[in-house]
Amino acid sequence: MGATVIDGKALAAATKAEAAEKVRELKSRGINPCLAVILVGENPASQVYVRGKINDCAQCGIESRSINLPADTTQDALLAELSALDRVPLPRAENIAMPRREPVRRVEHFDTTQAKLCMLFTLGQPMQPGQLAAVRLAMALYGGSVTSRLFLNVRERDHLCYYCSSSFQSFTGSMAVNSGVEHADAARAEAAVLKELKDLCDGPITDEELEDCRRGLLAGMNGLEDTLGGIETWYYMEVLRGGPVQTPDAARCALLAVTKEEVRDILRQFTLSVSCLLTREEGNENG
Repeated sequence: MGATVIDGKALAAATKAEAAEKVRELKSRGINPCLAVILVGENPASQVYVRGKINDCAQCGIESRSINLPADTTQDALLAELSALDRVPLPRAENIAMPRREPVRRVEHFDTTQAKLCMLFTLGQPMQPGQLAAVRLAMALYGGSVTSRLFLNVRERDHLCYYCSSSFQSFTGSMAVNSGVEHADAARAEAAVLKELKDLCDGPITDEELEDCRRGLLAGMNGLEDTLGGIETWYYMEVLRGGPVQTPDAARCALLAVTKEEVRDILRQFTLSVSCLLTREEGNENG
């Protein structure tokens, strides 16, 4: 197999041309992108890097600003420079909820060892920021933890799934339940998933299972501030959701206050919208 020769200069030129076209389109809508760089000290490598970025901006039609500060600049002085920058982000797009609908059931055939069952439940409206703590605990109880109903009952007790878990997407107001099942058990597994949801909505929730799930969530949240990546991810998601930005500590306090009835209220709002099964065709037992 022959080697592929990549023309780096040509690839860079094509990338810049594409960026320039996008910049022109933004400017036609009154949006003027700008790169502001604050360089502290006189590190030669950093200076070369910044000059390169400034040149790239010029070639793409992007405005740029370079602010040079002495090496002994204090943290407070640097933060003051950052605060002085005119940053005008675009308004965040509103979350769009997936609509409620009569359940759509779809079966696709593929020669697989085990079947894949995916079920989508919808709220019919975007999740409100104040509901997030109850949603977190509801997911842990239903299918988001090793102490959940789907794990303990559908997987462990009834042996209907190799795995079975639920997750929630706040931007679309939807809950997904994914499971791996034996081909012959798919219908029973779907019925069991629906039964566990109904039982949580209408039946008893023990103090023990509620607190087990609450403790599991809190344990996972306790390490959020231990790494820069954890902090960045947390606040990035908070901004994307909209509404007041909640600190990890405030989220933990909110989780401690969630009641059984609040969990039931969230789960009662979900309705099955889509059930998709990937399975082999009947009679094909050699997969």
